[in-house]
Amino acid sequence: MLGLFIISALAGLLGASADLLLAPYVLSFDSAQTLGWITAAVGAGFLAGDAVMSVWRGAVARVRFFIACEMGVGLMSALIGWSDAAWLIGLAVFVYFLLISISDATIQTVWQTKVASNFHGRVFALRDMSAIGGIVLGLLVFAPMAERVVEPLLQANGAWANTLGRVVGTGPGRGLGFVFVAMGLLNVLVLLIGYAHPRICRLEHELPDVK
Repeated sequence: MLGLFIISALAGLLGASADLLLAPYVLSFDSAQTLGWITAAVGAGFLAGDAVMSVWRGAVARVRFFIACEMGVGLMSALIGWSDAAWLIGLAVFVYFLLISISDATIQTVWQTKVASNFHGRVFALRDMSAIGGIVLGLLVFAPMAERVVEPLLQANGAWANTLGRVVGTGPGRGLGFVFVAMGLLNVLVLLIGYAHPRICRLEHELPDVK
C-alpha cells in the first residue's frame, strides 16, 4: 500500500502543479477568450469522466487501470506543453481532466476497500496534502523557474533555442510549455516504475478487502 500511496501522491503533486499553471500558460501566447474555451474543456472533461464512472462499474484490475489512466494524464500534460495550437491544447485538456476524474474514482475505491475504516481519515488527509503541496510547489518553484530561468533560455536567441527549442518551440510561453512537458514525462516515469513493481500491481490479489 505504501508504494501505491507514494506513486499516487507524486502523480497528484505533479498534476496539481500543472493545473495551477494552465491559465498563465495559455495567456502567455493567446487571449482571455481562448482561455475561457479551454477552461470550459476542463469542466467538460470532469463531467464526461463522472458520466463514464456513473454508468460503468469500473475496471477489474483497478490498480493497473489507475496507473494507465495517470500515464495518460502525463502524456496529455506533455502534449499541452508541446503544442501552441489552442484547439489541440483544448482537446488535450479535455482528455487530461476526463482521465483525472476516472483515475480519482478508481483509486478511491482501492483505498476504501483495502484500508481499514479507522485509517481512512489519515490516508485521505495525506492525499489532500500532496495536492496542496503541488499547488505550493507550482507557486513557489515551477512558475518562477519557468518565468525567470526557462523562458529566457527558450527565446529565439536563447541558449536552448537550438536544442530543446526544436522540441517545445521558442518564444512567449515556451518556458511554461517546457514545464508542462517535463512534469508530464516525469509523471509517466514515476508510474512506469510503479507498474514495474510487482507488489504494487498485485496488491489487489495479495491484500484482502477490509471487512
